[in-house]
Formats: sequence, C-alpha cells, structure tokens
Amino acid sequence: IDKVILTFAAAKPNLHPLLLNKFITLAEFSNLGEIIICVNKIDLAKGAENFLSEYESLYKIIRTSTLTGAGIEDLKKILSEGVTVFAGPSGVGKCSRWRVMKIWSAVRNICVLIWLQVR
Repeated sequence: IDKVILTFAAAKPNLHPLLLNKFITLAEFSNLGEIIICVNKIDLAKGAENFLSEYESLYKIIRTSTLTGAGIEDLKKILSEGVTVFAGPSGVGKCSRWRVMKIWSAVRNICVLIWLQVR
C-alpha cells in the first residue's frame, strides 16, 4: 500500500474531528504510506476553501464534490500511481466518488476500497 485516502464528508454527516483523528492515528500506526485526507460533499459546507486547513501542514487535503465535480481531477492524479486504500465512515460518498470518476476504466492502478467503522 502506497497511500491511504481518509474520506470524510463536510456535511451530511458532519465531519467529527475526533473520528478523523482516530482514522489518522490508525493509519499512522499501521504505516500505510502517505496519508491524504479527502473531504467530500464540499458543496454543502460553508467556508469550504478553508475546511480542515489546520491539518494542511501535516497532510495533503483534497476537497471534492461528486455533485459539482470539484476536486475529482486532482483525485484521479493521486490515484494514477501505486496502490491506494480508501477508508472512512459510512455515508461520506466513497462509492459515489468512484461512480463519478468512472474509476474502473479511468485509472490503471489497483485500488482497494475498504470501509472502516470506528466506534
């Protein structure tokens, strides 16, 4: 595994910082490679351009919207090399983003999609 993309929604469900920190801790502890935070449903958030800016000094932040297509091309570039793991809570748009990107034909690498439920 070369990188892990921790996927959360900006809204519906709202991003809970403690849950994000749990996912980051798990990814760091598991030594899963580069950690990237992807915030989906950014179209639903006010002040989206600064969303999670406090994490930007440590991790790459991608802000996406499957509704508007924002950030999808940036995500495709990240997925163009290596093996990537997606992780995040239910309802944040992991599968929706895959459909929008048409990932199965657009990206030549092997991607692993996993759902982690942190309680």
